[in-house]
Amino acid sequence: MGRVAGAPDACTAEVAPKESIRLIVREVPRTHFAAGGVTLAERAGEPDPRG
Repeated sequence: MGRVAGAPDACTAEVAPKESIRLIVREVPRTHFAAGGVTLAERAGEPDPRG
């Protein structure tokens, strides 16, 4: 079972029936996602695409 297929299982019946849960997946480049002021690309040691 993939991550998307398993997502509704993460919600309990107390929240909503599985059939009514909607999931939107948006891909974000590693250079545009950061925590603590450091991008995921920087954490992985990837070069800055801007040069």
